[in-house]
Amino acid sequence: MYVSDFSALVRDLMPDWFKEIIQQQSPKSQENLDDLRSDLQKLLDEFKVPTPALRNVTTKDALPFEVGNEGEPASKPDSLDLSEHPGELPEGNTENREERSSGQRASDTKVRKAPMGAKSSKMLRALENVPQITMLHDPVQIEEKAIRGRAACYYKEAQHIYVNCLYPAAGRMAAELEVLLAGTADADLLREAITNAARRSMAYRVGKGVCFAISKRLLDEWNSDDLDRATSPEALSMMADDFRQAMQETKRYVQHLIKVKEAENITGSSRELEPVD
Repeated sequence: MYVSDFSALVRDLMPDWFKEIIQQQSPKSQENLDDLRSDLQKLLDEFKVPTPALRNVTTKDALPFEVGNEGEPASKPDSLDLSEHPGELPEGNTENREERSSGQRASDTKVRKAPMGAKSSKMLRALENVPQITMLHDPVQIEEKAIRGRAACYYKEAQHIYVNCLYPAAGRMAAELEVLLAGTADADLLREAITNAARRSMAYRVGKGVCFAISKRLLDEWNSDDLDRATSPEALSMMADDFRQAMQETKRYVQHLIKVKEAENITGSSRELEPVD
């Protein structure tokens, strides 16, 4: 047995006050990555990677457990009508659901619960979520994550990706974008937009690599070691290096950022010129 074998149990039993301390001490990211994670979630949902979920029995007429032969409580999820959602994996169904490899993150201690009697919905389907993403700009934090010279690292138990914004691939992409967009906007504004867009593009490529690796949990031929290698900092760095296939999309995003910033500047200037009563 290893300490990592108990990571899911530790997360579930961790008190809220301790979680707040961890959150306060974690590296902070200035970027809003909600739209990026939303796109990655759509990609991951296509693979339908399951996370087991149980129904929470709350009615007073139903027992939350059944007594076994030795008098020990045993989990007893309520049954569901599978005809309502053919081809899907409702929360209460545990038949024919197996962890196909030791790399599967889901466990009986980490479940999503729905009120008794609630029908299965898109929000409650037992599908894997995209990891959180944090962008690291500080060389000290990058050293702490041991990703200097690497694009990112993925902590599968914590479901978190840390992206090294100083990785050379982001700089190379930014340099090529500056050539393509030279003279189209204020130099400082253009440089800032290009830097942000290049780093976000790298984070997206890294995130896609992790999503593809997570989808391999469905294959019997992929074991835990295979998944670890697929999400290693070295493997994610190679995903980040392939930036030219994303040049046009990133260029459009830069132009969008510039339009938004210019509109904000115009609005701010207009307010300064308004007469004061």
